[in-house]
Amino acid sequence: MAILEDEQRLVILGVVAGVVATGVVKYLGPAFSGTGRPLLKGLIRTGLLTYEGSREKFAQASEVIEDLIAEVRAELDAESQTTTRQQADPATQTNGEQ
Repeated sequence: MAILEDEQRLVILGVVAGVVATGVVKYLGPAFSGTGRPLLKGLIRTGLLTYEGSREKFAQASEVIEDLIAEVRAELDAESQTTTRQQADPATQTNGEQ
């Protein structure tokens, strides 16, 4: 039996994270005003560019994987249809009697 339910844990975690973030901003805010501002902007810019680039790469990789899955499914369907036809057509079966 858990002391707290998952939803309660998430609420408490969110409140704690908010309080910690407020404290960090209060103390680090002045460090990023003036000369630290261009540095922070550069870091944010780099993060955004990296995020966008990785998102595009992930989308491309997902597309390639989806194409490969579709090809494999088509091949498996073709193989199963061929097997089904061979089993249904008695002329193609060899039973050793001639």
